[in-house]
Amino acid sequence: MKKRRQIVTVSVMALIAVLSALIWTNREMFTPLDVGSRAPDYVARSLDGDTVSLSSFAGEVIVLNIWATWCRPCVIEMPALQRLHEELSDAGLRVVAVSVDAPAGVVGSFGESGGDVAGFVESLGLTFTVLHDPTGRIESRYQVYGLPTTYIIDRQGRIQRKELGARDWDEPPLADQIRQLVEG
Repeated sequence: MKKRRQIVTVSVMALIAVLSALIWTNREMFTPLDVGSRAPDYVARSLDGDTVSLSSFAGEVIVLNIWATWCRPCVIEMPALQRLHEELSDAGLRVVAVSVDAPAGVVGSFGESGGDVAGFVESLGLTFTVLHDPTGRIESRYQVYGLPTTYIIDRQGRIQRKELGARDWDEPPLADQIRQLVEG
């Protein structure tokens, strides 16, 4: 009986150790991501097939927009993001839009049809950085609970603003805050 209790105790302790190690190595998933937090690095493919990481834009102000072609509010705000990009990209603003569309011809996890992200980008004449994440890794990495979700990240890599829903990014007060970050 005593031997059995020792085996159970050791097994429980081993399980706790394994779970603790798993939580520790994946702690960014359990830590709230909010204003003031360091923006986690993220890697995805561009529409050209290149691997792009957020850390490659270090020192720039980043507007990180998570969206999908089937999301009507996402579609509505894209022209404002393009205008913001055109106005401030030379001053150090980087607009990075990450599509979470399923691949074209594939039905996504919520029953939505996969989108033609490249065709969408071309039809709107978008010239900022567009990445495609059909696995939705960015949604868990950035704790996204709805689309569109946008993060404003300062030159030091800290989140300055988080917005859920479509916004007029090229209008005050949002454009003013972004302009201050870029010029500051």
